[in-house]
Amino acid sequence: MGCERHLPPNFDEPDEVVEVEKVRSELISLGGMSLAHDTHYPGWHWKEHVGPLVGTDLCESHHMSFAIKGTMHIQFRTEARSTADPAT
Repeated sequence: MGCERHLPPNFDEPDEVVEVEKVRSELISLGGMSLAHDTHYPGWHWKEHVGPLVGTDLCESHHMSFAIKGTMHIQFRTEARSTADPAT
């Protein structure tokens, strides 16, 4: 009888990697949730680079996020806007 060691998932070995123009998303599953480590390259815009692939003008997924570096400008369906950067 062997002793298996169960390690928590981590981004060194993601469950899935999704790459489209100007964004790379590394995904892991944890407790029924998906966690993503995204790299957005300069000039990336949802409406231009992802929207045509999924058929929406805005991302419709629920997010909890933080920025490690750089700045991301976010526009909500309500027209409200926000900014994510390491200081926020």
